[in-house]
Amino acid sequence: MRAFAPEVMVGVAYGQLIRPDVLAIPPKGILNVHPSLLPRWRGASPVAAAILAGDEDTGVTIMRMDEGLDSGPVIAQKRRDISPGDTTGTLTQALAEDGAALLVDVLPAWLAGETEAEPQDESRATVCRQIKKSDGIIDWTSPADEIGRRVRAYNPWPGAQTSLDGEKLLIWEARPVAGSSGDAPGTVVGLPEKAPAEAGGAAFGVETGDGLLAVISAQRSGRRAMGSDEFLRGMPGLVGRRLG
Repeated sequence: MRAFAPEVMVGVAYGQLIRPDVLAIPPKGILNVHPSLLPRWRGASPVAAAILAGDEDTGVTIMRMDEGLDSGPVIAQKRRDISPGDTTGTLTQALAEDGAALLVDVLPAWLAGETEAEPQDESRATVCRQIKKSDGIIDWTSPADEIGRRVRAYNPWPGAQTSLDGEKLLIWEARPVAGSSGDAPGTVVGLPEKAPAEAGGAAFGVETGDGLLAVISAQRSGRRAMGSDEFLRGMPGLVGRRLG
């Protein structure tokens, strides 16, 4: 790296802290493109963390890296709303495009010394950890809106999962709806053809600790993902059974 004598370097999605001797190589520093509005959601899973927390917006940050975890001074940010249908997959792609465009805008001014980096407000800092495969396991006693956020946050990995007949069942798309069947959490219930609009056309739902979770797309172990109407046609005895 020293042989290249870079004026500035850029790091993106690098899973380790940069050593001080490397940080010192480029005189204009190493810039980082981070998919959150720092200092909120420093760490390994900022996109999923924003969805899990129910944040209304997120964004990308260009910062100058220091020896800490995403703690360097901020050069520029761009905000983006989080839509009810956003998953970690779709939001990561959108933020990657935003970050690339913002970096192209920032670099010339940074190299020319026309912009400065502002220290982060440490009092507002939050940190998110690396996601584990076990995080995707659904607890049906949780509220429907919380489970719905988990479904979105863990798409595409590790996937929100439960069990049916002792086999893994992945829930890829679902939406919380008001109401209750009175059954135990985890019980599959039918949804009427004229279900609430927020059900998104789901053919069945699952009772939770608070409200129903309308299942729009699911996948049995070893099979392809399918819409809940097709899923229900393939398992006509599903309604009334208990998941998990």
